Amino acid sequence: MFVDLDSGEASWDVAATQVRGVPVISYVNASDLTVRIVVCGNPACDPNVSASTYTTLASLGTRGQGNGTTVAVGSDGYPIVAFRDGDRGALMVAHCGDPLCRDRGLVRVVQVDPPDGTEDADVDTGIQASMVIGTDNLPIIAYHDRERGALKIAHCEDTACTQATIAILDRTANASTPGGVGLDPVIRIGRDGLPLVVFRDDDQKTVKLARCSDRVCTRAVVSVLVSEAGRDPGHGIAFVLAPGDIPVIVHNDWSDNGIWIATCTSAACSEVSKRRLDRAEDGTSADPSIALDGHGRPLIAFRQKLPGDERASRILKIVECEDIACAKASAPAIVDDNGRVGYVSTVQWLPNGEVTIAYGDATGGVLKFAFKAP
Repeated sequence: MFVDLDSGEASWDVAATQVRGVPVISYVNASDLTVRIVVCGNPACDPNVSASTYTTLASLGTRGQGNGTTVAVGSDGYPIVAFRDGDRGALMVAHCGDPLCRDRGLVRVVQVDPPDGTEDADVDTGIQASMVIGTDNLPIIAYHDRERGALKIAHCEDTACTQATIAILDRTANASTPGGVGLDPVIRIGRDGLPLVVFRDDDQKTVKLARCSDRVCTRAVVSVLVSEAGRDPGHGIAFVLAPGDIPVIVHNDWSDNGIWIATCTSAACSEVSKRRLDRAEDGTSADPSIALDGHGRPLIAFRQKLPGDERASRILKIVECEDIACAKASAPAIVDDNGRVGYVSTVQWLPNGEVTIAYGDATGGVLKFAFKAP
């Protein structure tokens, strides 16, 4: 089942979460450069069952598109979205004032980094943000600071993130060419309550893991997960923690344009198994996302470009793994091949066994939603 949720260049920077089994999706509408949110009325986002609620949260600025959005549901039950304002070069947070984010007048938008009122023409931060709610019930956000070439963390001091503690976890060693560390970060919370962040170091062409030493993440121990001479891994990272706090990462390797899964053999992640999931003969791939089913097995969605097709990728596919390392898996199955689809997908497994994917369709600038019953 497919649902068109929004149109008019609404297919960019898609992110999704769920609350009580109902999808909540943030995205960018490029026609007016705004960040929007849709709270579905039912697990399938089916308008024939119940209507979804759409709200425009904030302006992105003229340079905001393409830098990602991230959405979570706070401890107060209200959606919260982090994004980058391109004109300010800043990390922003929009906090809804009700569970459906229905009342635009109750949405509070704050500038987190740099703090509001900071005058710095060179600031360029808040890129590719990833947000979760910590065990202290407060949002914590990982993001890239391009001007400093750094991976940063903002730990919010209240549910609306009106104040935050900012820390740098890793940064480029080459100050003359900033921008290479902390790209495509994804943050998760371990069973011990400590955040973990997987990210790309473009200087070293590696995928790294930062293990925070405290819940606010003022410092972290950083290790390399994926590194191989001549390769370019870590683009479009997606990351989950499997049962036992086992990190499982999917990413796009630009050296072969393939989708790879990297699974730690233990929670300590001293060893990592790696496997390619897509088939090279089917074309080049990008934009992976990952979820775990009720048995802790990965589901991976990605988009693929047909061989010889010089235009954008156009097929949304999914792989269903039979084990945590995906040593055995289904062949990539087509979810949607109607146009140029599959941009920035987010796959989710709902508690009732349903699988959903929110993604962009660049053919008509449509935010789409695919739903598969158990």
